[in-house]
Amino acid sequence: MKFTAKSDTDAPVEEVFRQCSDFAAFETHALQRGVQVSYRTQLKQPGAERGWDLRLKLRGRPRDIEIELVGYEAPNRLIFVADGGGVVSDIVIDVVELARQRSRLHLSVDLRPQSMGGRILIQSLKLAKGTLKRRLDKRVVNFAQQIEENVPAS
Repeated sequence: MKFTAKSDTDAPVEEVFRQCSDFAAFETHALQRGVQVSYRTQLKQPGAERGWDLRLKLRGRPRDIEIELVGYEAPNRLIFVADGGGVVSDIVIDVVELARQRSRLHLSVDLRPQSMGGRILIQSLKLAKGTLKRRLDKRVVNFAQQIEENVPAS
């Protein structure tokens, strides 16, 4: 099951990538939303550069999710692999330069079940796919607007 979202922003590609790769800010944001975050010391994915263990409530149940950064191609792409609840996810963030002061932020999330529990979770997500897609679109647009607001004046 795949979700995608994109938004254009009036910010240079370097600034968009910098804010997309500000992991400390995302960790702080997750903690504010009640997610437990800790660094992974043992990385499983080949070539992984950084990892996190998350504990959060998803679909009414507590879930443990392991996330690893497996690709970092500044200033254009971040690739993460998330594993938890019987589902493996590939998360790709692409930043494309449209003009000198304009960029496109593109997010792609590909969910694959790895167990029977994962298949059941994916099925329940498929029933709510429209709602989830709208939420993702809204979050990406809001994030792009925040990037615009935080661009340093030149």
